[in-house]
Amino acid sequence: MQRSLSIFPNPTVSNPVIKATQNRPIQFIEVYSISGTKIFSKQNINREEFVLPVGDQSKGVYIVKINAFISKKLVLH
Repeated sequence: MQRSLSIFPNPTVSNPVIKATQNRPIQFIEVYSISGTKIFSKQNINREEFVLPVGDQSKGVYIVKINAFISKKLVLH
């Protein structure tokens, strides 16, 4: 079963939105710097859309893990 989610806008300069594209709720999110440092973690979200509060992070590439099944690249300008 495919579990798809989108992150938009991406690249971004502010807080992007993660949206479930197949009506499956987002359970938890973790964000890691490209060097592997965890910079954000949130559990028990249980929504189909979530605003990711990373706008105060440095410019760069980040890895977003969603529900342990999906990893997406996020670029902050």
